[in-house]
Amino acid sequence: MDKRQGMIVAILGGVLAVLLTVLIVVAATRKPDVIVSDFEAPPFDEGAVLGIPKEASARLDYRSIDVEGIYSFSICGAPSFAEGSLVPYFASNRDNEVWLLLKVYDEDGTELGKSGLIRPGECIKSVALSRAPSGKTVKVKILSYEIGTYYSRGTASAVMPVIQE
Repeated sequence: MDKRQGMIVAILGGVLAVLLTVLIVVAATRKPDVIVSDFEAPPFDEGAVLGIPKEASARLDYRSIDVEGIYSFSICGAPSFAEGSLVPYFASNRDNEVWLLLKVYDEDGTELGKSGLIRPGECIKSVALSRAPSGKTVKVKILSYEIGTYYSRGTASAVMPVIQE
C-alpha cells in the first residue's frame, strides 16, 4: 500500500470512529418515547359494601362470571332500572387481585353511567345513569385495573335485558 492509500484508509477510519462515537452517545443519552395520556385514576365507589347483599344472591339471574382466570365478578343477568339508576348488584370476587369498574352503555353505544372502582370482596347495588335506557337492553363493560398501578388486566362486556320498574 502506498502513502496515498494509507492516508485514505486513515481518514475513513477516523470518520468511522467519529460516527461510531456519535451513535453511541446518541443511543446512550436518548430518552425513551414516553406516551403520556390523559388517564385519570377513577375514584373508589362510595356506595360499595363488603360482601353480597342477601337480596342479590336470592335472585335467580344472579351469576358469577370468570374472565379467563384473571378475575371474576358477580352480576344480575337482567338488572332493573328504577329512579334513575341501574341495579345490577355488581360484585368483585374476594380472591381477585384487581380493582373493577362497571360502565353502562345504551344500545347505540352512548355511555349512560359508570361505577367507581370496587375492591376485591366489595359489591355495589346500583349505578346512576344520565338518562333511562332508550331500548330494552344495555351493554355493560367491566374494566379491570391492576392494584396500585392501574394497568389494565382486561375487559369483559355483555348485552343485558333491562327490567323497567
